[in-house]
Amino acid sequence: MNITLDQPALHSALKQMAAIAKAHHTVPILECVKITADEGVTLTCYDLDTHGTMRVTGATIAEPGAICLSAKRLLAIIRALPDALPITIQHKAGETAASITAGPISYTLLALSADDFPTPHAHEPVASFTVPPADLAMLLRRTIWASFIEGTRYNLMGVYLHVHDGKLRAVATDGHRLAMQDIALPEGAADMPGVIAPRWFVTQVLRLLPRRDLNGVSVSVSPRSIMISLAGLTLQSKTIDGMYPDYNRVLPKDGTTRVTVAARHIMGTIRRMRAIAQNAYQGAVTLDIKPAGITAQMNNVDVGTARETLPAEMQGNALRIGMNARYLHDILRVHPAEDVRIEGTDAGASVRITNAREADDFTVICMPMRV
Repeated sequence: MNITLDQPALHSALKQMAAIAKAHHTVPILECVKITADEGVTLTCYDLDTHGTMRVTGATIAEPGAICLSAKRLLAIIRALPDALPITIQHKAGETAASITAGPISYTLLALSADDFPTPHAHEPVASFTVPPADLAMLLRRTIWASFIEGTRYNLMGVYLHVHDGKLRAVATDGHRLAMQDIALPEGAADMPGVIAPRWFVTQVLRLLPRRDLNGVSVSVSPRSIMISLAGLTLQSKTIDGMYPDYNRVLPKDGTTRVTVAARHIMGTIRRMRAIAQNAYQGAVTLDIKPAGITAQMNNVDVGTARETLPAEMQGNALRIGMNARYLHDILRVHPAEDVRIEGTDAGASVRITNAREADDFTVICMPMRV
C-alpha cells in the first residue's frame, strides 16, 4: 500500500474514528484503525459493540492495500507534525511495520494484518429513514442526560427510540428523572421497532452532528442494531438487550398545582444556594409554591439556611415540595423554554416540567425528595 493524504483531512477523520478504538484492549487489533485504500481511502474502527467507517477526502492512491495501525499512536503522530505537510503511508505485503512520511520527518509504526480485523455484526434493517440533523440532535440531546450512567440496570443506560402516537419518540430515565421528546415521524419510520440506543453511541452521534453541514441524517434500525450515516461517516452499534420499562405507568396525571416561572430565575437561585451546600448542586431544595410566588429554601445543618423568593404565576392549590437541586439544575440547563411550567399534586408525587408558553413535545418528569 502507498497512499498520500491531506493532513487536516486525515486528522479530522482519524479523530472521529479513534474514539471507538479502545486503548489497552485485551485484543490488540481492536486498538487499531484499519486503513483501506481501493477506490478511496477509508478508516475503520470497531470495539465489538460499535463499528465506524469514514472516508478521507483528498487522498492519492499510488498502490491499493489495507493495514491496521494503532489509532492512538497514529493520531499522536499526526498531531505532532507541522501543519499542511502531506502524509504518505507505505506498507509492503508481509512486513510488520509501515512507514509514515511527512516532508523530512519519518516514522515506522507496527502494523497488523487487515485480514485479522474483525467483521461487524450483521445489520439487517427493518426500517430506514432520513431525519433533519437539527431534529435528531434535539431528540437525543434533550433526553440522553437523564439516562442511567453506570450500574446493573443496563436497559436504562441509553435512549429508548420508538414510534408513539404517530411520532418518533425518545425517552431516557435513571429511575429518578425522565426526559421525553417527540418529533414528526419521518417517512419510512412507521415500522421501526423500539430499540435502546447505548449512551456512548448517542454521545458520539451528538459530538459529530454539529460539525457537519447536512441536508439529512440517514438512520436504519433493526431489532438488534442501529446505524447512522452522515457526510461520509457511518456509525453502527448494537442496541441494548432487554425490555425498556413501561414509562407510561409513571407519567403523572394533570397536577392540581401549576406554576409558571422563568427557568433562569430558578437556575440562578440554585447557583446561589450552593454556597451553603456540602457539594455543588447537592442536597434538597424546597419549593413552597403559593399565589404570591415560589419560596425556595436549602438547609445545611452544619452551615445554615439559604432562602429566596421568586416571582411566579400559580394556578390551583398551594404546594410544598422538595427536589434534588442537581436534578432540577440539569433539567433547566437542557430545557429550551424561557418560562417553564411545574405541575404537581402533593409532596410525594412526581413533578412534570414543560414549556409554559408553547407546545414543543418536550416533557421532563422528576421524583420529589422528602424534606
